[in-house]
Amino acid sequence: MKAAITDGAGKVWLEDIPMPEPNDYQCLCRNLVCASCTGTDRKHIHNQLPWSQVYPGVLGHESLGVVVEVGKKVKLYRRGDTVFRPTPVYPGDSICGFSSMWGGFSEYGLVTDADAWLADDSAAPVNSYSQYQMIVPDDLNLDPAAAVQLITLKEVTGFAHSVGVTLNTPTLLLGAGSVALAFCRGIKLLGGCPLIVAARRDCQLATAAKIGADYVINTEKQSLPDVVREITGGKGVSRLIDATGSPQYIEKCLPALAAD
Repeated sequence: MKAAITDGAGKVWLEDIPMPEPNDYQCLCRNLVCASCTGTDRKHIHNQLPWSQVYPGVLGHESLGVVVEVGKKVKLYRRGDTVFRPTPVYPGDSICGFSSMWGGFSEYGLVTDADAWLADDSAAPVNSYSQYQMIVPDDLNLDPAAAVQLITLKEVTGFAHSVGVTLNTPTLLLGAGSVALAFCRGIKLLGGCPLIVAARRDCQLATAAKIGADYVINTEKQSLPDVVREITGGKGVSRLIDATGSPQYIEKCLPALAAD
């Protein structure tokens, strides 16, 4: 099967690699689509991640596939299920000399029924990546290219929760690009309020307002700290989440944080 390989020196190419072989607790999946992640795939390609990597490797962690074969001891999945993040090679493993960079840019991959495997053997060598593999609910009825974006929504919502965004938490979100908009929706699902979105483009801010932002600030036209203080009655926000990746932009916004 074909897979996207990188050498960490800026090169990406298609390579024929062996089909993954599922065990009794795994399913073989045909990958339908995989999205590129700027925060990981690009850095894998240029060897810019803060931890060491083994090259060459199979790229891609935002994949979506359909189950085509089911292991005889699998209980969670069934043939025809649409699933997140099938991979032909789990992190820490390799296939024919190619390491795992999550492996979603491949024609086929595996998902693991970790619960069934651990129920039969508490010491089973279940890869922790299997916790991120799950079924896409049938009733969503989404195009695969749209459904894969649910991975981003899940990731950003989990991050917002981990930094303490809960009901009635005043939150400032920097940026209004695609990841920021996913954050916007995720923060509202957690009850973050008021949610203030700050960015430089009115068109993006208009979209943020449509999907949940209580207030929007154009930082090219307004003083962000002053507007935030006005919105929060002089207190500032208790949470600041950056989706721009710009240290300079973050530094300019720090005065909007509450003192406590």
